[in-house]
Amino acid sequence: SGQHMRIKAEEIQTGQVLLEKGHLLDAAGLGLAASQGYAELSVYRTLKIIVFSTGNEVCEPGDALSKGKIYDANRYQLLAWLPKLGATVTDGGIISDDLIATERALVEAAKAYDVIITSGGASVGEADYLKQAITQVGKLTTHSLAIKPGKPFAWGNIGHTQVFILPGNPVAAFATSHMLLYPVLNSLAGKAERYWQLPYFYGIAHFQTKKAIKRREFLRAWVDNKSSETVVTLLPNQGSAMLATCTQANALCEVPIGSVINEGDRVKVYLLPF
Repeated sequence: SGQHMRIKAEEIQTGQVLLEKGHLLDAAGLGLAASQGYAELSVYRTLKIIVFSTGNEVCEPGDALSKGKIYDANRYQLLAWLPKLGATVTDGGIISDDLIATERALVEAAKAYDVIITSGGASVGEADYLKQAITQVGKLTTHSLAIKPGKPFAWGNIGHTQVFILPGNPVAAFATSHMLLYPVLNSLAGKAERYWQLPYFYGIAHFQTKKAIKRREFLRAWVDNKSSETVVTLLPNQGSAMLATCTQANALCEVPIGSVINEGDRVKVYLLPF
């Protein structure tokens, strides 16, 4: 008696919140709303982002590569990654090393976009047209962090538009995108706090680091389950310009400041989402 029956209000009662503010409308969430007869829901406007690269040394893939030039990798990895966060993304192209041109591009972008993302020009010794321009037309909040890779990371604002300057090295841009941009963009998009950070857990290191450094380090790693144990293997070629290893990694392994990781140590790893 009572089996194979669906009782009225056994799951949801009158006045109960179905989807709280900031809930990501995935398949289950949309299905739940539809099951209760909701044809429309109030949602946040899609975050509008424009992506620039900077520097006279940067050229487009497919162009002839002359002496002293490099192909633009950072803009293309960002243009591929950002739509997966649910943002509307525009390719802003390459800004040359010219203060007036940089100011003009940033001011025009700030009129139409919620977020401006650039890369390069933030390291000590580099041409600082980007930092100068933001200081002239907006506010530059900071330009150095105790992390590796990604020390020359800067952010600020032009009016209500948030501006982020990623490092020029491709791996540093990759790491700071996931560890720094990922949470702030999710927050700006209106997502609840549980969506902000990359998911993380602890595993057993199957590697050893050589020396302690004075920065928090994020190493490209492969995480696997072997013999009921979560194993973290360090990938080769950890240099900040060596992007090929990023295509093999499924996680970033954190090394705390002043620490050396030994074989068998418990380590914190952040899973890469896409």
